Amino acid sequence: MQAVTSGLAVASAGVYDDLLSGALEDLEHDEGGEQHWSRQDRALDDEVGATTDELNRRASLLGPSYPFRLEGGSLIYEPSATGFYEYFLGISLTPSLTKKPFVALPRSFERIVALLVQIHLGENWKFFHTGHPRASASGTTFYSSMLKLSEISSDNREWRWDPDPRWPAKPGIGGDQGLDFVVWRPAVDRRIGQIYVVGQCACGNDWPTKFTDLQVDKVNKWFRKATEVEFTRCFTTPFMLSDGNFAIAHNEAGWTLDRARLTMMGEEAKDDPRVQCLRPMLTHLFEIASKAPVGVAASTVAA
Repeated sequence: MQAVTSGLAVASAGVYDDLLSGALEDLEHDEGGEQHWSRQDRALDDEVGATTDELNRRASLLGPSYPFRLEGGSLIYEPSATGFYEYFLGISLTPSLTKKPFVALPRSFERIVALLVQIHLGENWKFFHTGHPRASASGTTFYSSMLKLSEISSDNREWRWDPDPRWPAKPGIGGDQGLDFVVWRPAVDRRIGQIYVVGQCACGNDWPTKFTDLQVDKVNKWFRKATEVEFTRCFTTPFMLSDGNFAIAHNEAGWTLDRARLTMMGEEAKDDPRVQCLRPMLTHLFEIASKAPVGVAASTVAA
């Protein structure tokens, strides 16, 4: 964030901030008699090296889609063509996602990610936003939202409301049951058996605990069977996942789209008129996020 707002930042600045705040404080002596300053220097070297390695990993992974250049010990900001990376970065560093004006960030994320998935999957794919809160046209309750989804996606032949008898026939819940968006490709003959991608968005710092929130059985209890062909779960987050977490997320949460993959999908679609129309909004939302105070843990690399 410092590099984006200032144009350049010392790559290890976050580590030094944590040193000053005491995050890397240690005992004055260890059992072997090592001095406090010696242990601190060693810990600092390890953290700076890990930070540099992670920045290089991200630069290699994203290629031209990464809006930073690591030169010596400096991280130099080179604005992206679309603003997607900056937007996702801003969300991941926002201290609150439930207070104004930051609440606009997760709400926009659900709709923007759904559009990126739709465009990425190809022509003729459709999407419907189901996350709470919804626009009134999408249904004010989970029940009315699912009725609308069934109507527009399959002429009421899939996503047919038929809850387990142990559940209320028409729940008054206004939530989303973990469904934030649904993307599908209409069948050429309009019969059942369409392909659906059901998306879950995790914008908060607790994203590692969300891998199992969206489950087929959890959804099917309201429909007995929502779709004839089991839908594909999609887990999305504005955070940058390590290789290990990326693998775990795919195994537990389904098709996973983190900041890197979402950014590259956005850059890939930069000539699409729908994406071009988003640029002013992305800039505005990033400006909201960038005004928030940011605290980055020693083990976390923001950029």
